[in-house]
Amino acid sequence: MKKILSAYLFVGFILLFSAGLLLNAQAASGIEKTVPGSVSKLAYNQSGNTEEIRIYTSKTTILRNFVLEPNSDCKNYRIGIEIADAVIHQNGAFDVNQGSVYQIRYANKKNPQAASIVVETTKKPDYTITPSGDGKYLLVVLKGGVSNQPSPSPAPSPAPAPATNQTVPVTNTGGNTSVGTVSKNGAISLSMQGDTCLVKFEGINLNSPFGSTGKIPSVELRQKERILQITLPGKDSRINDGIITGNNVVYGILINYNQKLNSTIIRIVYDDAITYTQEVSGGSTVLKIKQSSTGISGSTGSTGSTGGTSSPAPSPSPSPAPSPTPAPSSDNEPSRGSSSNRGGTINIQAGDGEDVVLKITGANIVGKYRQYADKIISENDSARNSYAFMFPAELIDLGQGSININSAVVSTVTTLTTPSNSFLQLHKKDASKGFSIVEGSSANELLVVARSLSEDSPGASVGNPSSSAKGKLVVLDAGHGGSDPGAEFSGLLEKTFNLDITLKTEAILKQKGVNVKLTRSNDVFVGLEERADLANKWGADLFISIHNNSMPAGMKGSMSFYYPTSYKGKTYAKIILDDLYNRLNMGAMGSNGLKGADFVVLRKTKMPAVLVEVACMSHPDDLNLLRSESFRQRVAESLADSIIKILNQM
Repeated sequence: MKKILSAYLFVGFILLFSAGLLLNAQAASGIEKTVPGSVSKLAYNQSGNTEEIRIYTSKTTILRNFVLEPNSDCKNYRIGIEIADAVIHQNGAFDVNQGSVYQIRYANKKNPQAASIVVETTKKPDYTITPSGDGKYLLVVLKGGVSNQPSPSPAPSPAPAPATNQTVPVTNTGGNTSVGTVSKNGAISLSMQGDTCLVKFEGINLNSPFGSTGKIPSVELRQKERILQITLPGKDSRINDGIITGNNVVYGILINYNQKLNSTIIRIVYDDAITYTQEVSGGSTVLKIKQSSTGISGSTGSTGSTGGTSSPAPSPSPSPAPSPTPAPSSDNEPSRGSSSNRGGTINIQAGDGEDVVLKITGANIVGKYRQYADKIISENDSARNSYAFMFPAELIDLGQGSININSAVVSTVTTLTTPSNSFLQLHKKDASKGFSIVEGSSANELLVVARSLSEDSPGASVGNPSSSAKGKLVVLDAGHGGSDPGAEFSGLLEKTFNLDITLKTEAILKQKGVNVKLTRSNDVFVGLEERADLANKWGADLFISIHNNSMPAGMKGSMSFYYPTSYKGKTYAKIILDDLYNRLNMGAMGSNGLKGADFVVLRKTKMPAVLVEVACMSHPDDLNLLRSESFRQRVAESLADSIIKILNQM
C-alpha cells in the first residue's frame, strides 16, 4: 500500500473530538446529538407516554415525511423526514434505545437540497411534526410510545475524549465563529469576505523560492479527496501543527510539518466544488476560494508574481448523499449504525486472529479498494502510540465511535467520517507494529493485518518506477485456475493462493503508476498457450507467472524459472528470487532455487518472462505461511518491488 506520511489523519481526529462531534450528550431529561450544518442538533426526550424529538434548524419547510414498514433489511419502523434547503455536513447516527425509539440517523441530500432524518422505532409510530413557535426547531411528537413497550438494552456511548491543549497549538480568536473555531495559525489566517473565503499566507510568496530551500511551494487541487493542498518546502517557525476551523466555504485547514519530506503541508478541506484565485501582493499570498457555480472545481487564475504551480483536476467527483425514499429499502436511507457495543461505528468488526486485527466490510469493497487503493493514506504516530488510515469517502463509510479490541497488538480503534474521508485510528499495545490493508476472503471484505514497522524501512519498501518504466506493460499470470486447481494440500488449493498474490501485486503496481494486465482476474481456466498468446497480443514488456510449488518431502522455499535462451530471462529471474530470499527468508533452496525450464509460458512469450514458485505447499512450514494474509501481502510487495527494479533497468 502506498504510504503518504501525513499528520492529517491525527489532526482530523483531534478536530472532531475537540469539537465534540463524536459524543452523545446525555442529560437527565434525554439525549442530544450535535450535528454539523444548518441542522445543528438533534434532541430526544420523554414525557409520560409521549416522546419528543427536536430537530434544531431554522429551515422548517418539510419536503415530505413518510413511514417505512419493517422488512428483511430492518425489523423496525422508520419515520422519514426531509427538510427543504437544510444542510448536513457529516452523515451519522446515534442510538437512543429509550421508549419506542431505537436510533436516529441523519444525512445530506441533494437535487433538491435537503436534510434527511430517519427515526427508527420499535412500534408503528403515531406522530406529528410542527415548527416551534420561535422557529428554532421542528418538533416531532410520538404518542403512546413509552407504555407497555419493551426497549433494547441501552447502548454504551463512547467515553468523552479528555480535553487537551497541547494537541491543537493554534490561537482561538473568538468572534462570531462556532465553538473551537480558530482563524489564525502563525503566518496563515482564514477569513470571509462576502461569499469568498480568504486564506492568507503572511510574508509567504507561493510563486517564489521559500526560505533557505531554494524550492518553490506547490499548490495542488486534489478533487477526489476534496483537498486544496499547499506544500511549503522546509519548516517555517511561525507555523505550528494544528487546525484552523472552517466556514461556509471550506471544512477546515489542517497543518503539519512532515519531517521525512522536510515540508510544511497545508490541506484546505472542502465539501462542495470550489474555485480559487491565487494573488500575490507585498510578499504575501492570498487564496480566494468560492463555491463553484458549475459544480466543477478548479483554479480561475492568479495575479502577482509568476512561477507557482497549480494543478486543477479535470473533472468533478461528487459524493453521493444517501436519503430515505418511500420504497422499503434500507439502501436509500442514512446508513444504519452498528450493534450497540460498537457505538456509532459501521462496516467494521474485530478480526479473528493475531494477524487479522480488523475486518472492514461492504458491498464489493474489494473492487472499490482496487480502484481507490492509491488514495489511502496511512501513518504511524510513535508519540501517541497509534496508527491511522484515511480512506476516501467513495471507498467506505466507517461512521464514528470506538470499538474495544483488546488483542495482543491493539487495545481500541476509533473511527470518524467527514464528507470527504473516513478515518480509522488504531491504539496500539505493541509499539513495534504497523498495519496494512489486504483483500479478504470475499469480494465484500478487507482485512487490517498487523506487521512489523521494520518493514517500512527504505530497504524493504517498494521502490518507485522511472518515467520510462511507467510506459511499459507488465502481464501478471496467476497460475492454474478454474478446473485446474494446481497443487492441493489440507484442502487448500494452489490456484487460490496464486490469484490472491497476483491481485495484490497488481494493486501495488497500479498504485505506483505501472501498466498491468492479467491473464485471469478470477477463478477461470485459461490454457497455457492462450496465456502466452495474450501477452504477445498485448505487446507486453515483461511476463511474470505466479505459482506455488509441490516438492519432495523436506524441501521448502522459493524458486524462480526462466527460458534458457531468453534475453535477460535469467537476470530478471534472479532479481525476483533474491528479493524473496532476502525480504521473506525464503532461501531454503539456495542456489538450486534458480533454474532454466522449458515451460510453455516461458518458451512461447516474446518478451522476457519469469515463472516464480513462491513457496512449497507440500511443506507444512511454507503452507502455514501461505495461510497468512500478511505473508501473502509481503510476497506481493516483494514481487512488485522486483518488477519495478526490472522495469527501471529496461
